[in-house]
Formats: sequence, structure tokens, C-alpha cells
Amino acid sequence: MNSDSDIYYSSLDTPAILVDLDKLDSNISQMAEMTAKSGLKLRPNTKVHKSSYIADLQIKSGAIGLCVSKPSEAAAFAAAGFTNIMIAHPFVGPHKLELLASLAGKIQISCVVDSVYGAQAIAGVGKLLDTDIPVLLKINSNCNRFGVMPGQPAIDLADILIQIQGIRLVGILTHESSSSLSSPSDIQTLAYETAFQMNSTAKSLKTNGIELTDVILGSTPTARDLCRYAEEFPEITEIHPGAYVFGDVMYMNALATRESSCAATVLSTVVSIPNENRACIDGGYKTFGADPLLFLSERTGMKPRFGIVKGRPELEITRLTEEIGILSLNNPNVKLGIGDRIEVIPNHVSLSVNLHDKMYGVRNGELELEIPVTCRGMDT
Repeated sequence: MNSDSDIYYSSLDTPAILVDLDKLDSNISQMAEMTAKSGLKLRPNTKVHKSSYIADLQIKSGAIGLCVSKPSEAAAFAAAGFTNIMIAHPFVGPHKLELLASLAGKIQISCVVDSVYGAQAIAGVGKLLDTDIPVLLKINSNCNRFGVMPGQPAIDLADILIQIQGIRLVGILTHESSSSLSSPSDIQTLAYETAFQMNSTAKSLKTNGIELTDVILGSTPTARDLCRYAEEFPEITEIHPGAYVFGDVMYMNALATRESSCAATVLSTVVSIPNENRACIDGGYKTFGADPLLFLSERTGMKPRFGIVKGRPELEITRLTEEIGILSLNNPNVKLGIGDRIEVIPNHVSLSVNLHDKMYGVRNGELELEIPVTCRGMDT
């Protein structure tokens, strides 16, 4: 087919992740400005972009440090020159502790714990290095993954942690989940309730003689409201949103971003149109990830789909296989040909990023730079 797709980023093979650099810059600066104005500190979660290039943009915009998911990611960012890193998930195991030992003393690193077992394991590293590893106690607000409950359960565990040599309890941290919410009032309520819980727990810990320097919460959907509530809850010091840099379908549903501000898309090529109702693109589970956002379908009645085709609302990605995405062509007026290229806003962009070695920064339709995925696929 003879169309603009013949020259649409023709230097790139597909599938490829495109990053709109203007949108990226805007998303980063808006979050940094909003957080600074509220008096809170910003420590972005890097799980979405996994990129030292983007992390550097965040630091230059005012972020105080980085938040990572695991020790291997901390090591990769440390090797790239970052010196203030928090590992946000509890971890155990000798390999992970060896990585922690290789970083402690070289950079400012902190860990998150929610058990005596995990705290004692990290304390062993501290004793070995004759230092106290800073740790934060994970609080379970509503996510129901890691964490101790706020209030008295947190106080009871903190009382034990402060007696363990080799660690130093410096704060508490939570991550509130808004994945089941889709109205501004519900998200505002979640932000307020989480801020209230964390502020109250911090005050109770201080009343019990446990001084904290860090009280951290936040997510991309709740960040704006948390900044508005900062003055009312002065114990809170920091937020750690992550998805705001790119945005995706999931965060569009959570009202955290708009389609027009989504900075990352997957460039794919139409490779087959076997009949008038179906077309295939060269991106499947191994490109987009395997999250069909079924929880949204169950709640809203929306049909499962695997992303939004940018600028082409008449196209729907209704099915994926490992290597191929299937488009439903139910509109006879759809203009589509083999070789055409489309951009897809993924359902869950962090899954897509983790499946690629690099992303491609573009501006005004022109390829500007390659962005390596520093922590691609790290499993330690």
C-alpha cells in the first residue's frame, strides 16, 4: 500500500517503543513542580521506565533520589552514577544480600522491610560492614501485598526493629492502589485516607519514642491530591509515583493521565490482512505484555483489549499471541494495508518496557536518540 507509512520512522524495525520526548519532558516537569510547590520531596519509582537516561531527567528536575524494586536494579542504577536509591520491596536471599553489601557504604541506599526475618537479614549486612543500614517499615494501606497494618501493629514491629543492631529505622512507607477506582472523588478519598493513616501512624511512633525522618506514600493517581493535603498532614515527607512519566491505558482509566499526554507507544507494522474482518501486527505478548486489564472489563463491561491504537479509534487489538497482535476490522470504512505502521498505547506500559532492550526518543516525528533500558528483565 502506498501511504505515509512508507516513511513512518522507516529507519526503525518493528516492534519498537517510541518515547515522545516533548511529552516526557512535560510529564516530568509537571510532577516535579507540583511536588516542590507542596513542600514534599519526590522520589520517582523507576519500575515503569527502567532507564538511567530518564532517571537522570527526573533528578535534574528536582527528584531527591530513585525508588527501585530489587537489589539488581539498585546495582544497575548505582553503576550508572546514581547515589541515592531506595529498594521499595522487601527481599531475602544470599545473592540479594551480597548485592546490598556491595552497594552499602558506596552510595546512600535504604531498604524496606515488613518482618523481623527480613530486617535481621539486612542487619547481617550492616554488622558485616560495621554500619547501620537505613530501613523503612512497609505499611499496608489498601494494596494487600506487603506490609504491616497501620497503627498498633506498626508500632509493635517498629519497637522490635529499633533494637536490632545493623539496621536503623528511618521511616515508614506505603503504596496505595487505585486500580479498582475510576472516579475523581474515589481517588481523592483514597489519597486522604492513606495520608491520614500514615500521618497518624508516624505521630504514634514518635509518641512511643521512635523518631522518623521519612514518611513516604503516593502513586501516580493520588499524587495530585496528596500534594494538596500536604499541609494538613505535616508528618508526610515524600511521595514516590512512577507511571506519570509515560502513562498508559490502565492509568488513563484511573484518571491519572490523558491519552494526549501518554508519552510511550509501541510502533508496530501490519503484516497480514487475511480477511476483511481481521488484520495482524508484528507485536504480541512478547511485545506488549500479557495484561488485558480484565478487572476493568469485569467492572465496566468494557471488552478486553490490548492497548489503544493512537489516532485510530476504529482499530481494536482484541487478541494477542506470543508474536502477533490481532486487530478486529468491523468497520467497512477502515483504511488499512499491509505494511502500514500504527502506534499503540499499551495497557500496562511497564510490562512492555521490560520486554525491550531500548526505546527510541522521538520529537516532531523525527528520531532523536536511543534510550537503553538499563534494568531490562532484571530478576534479582
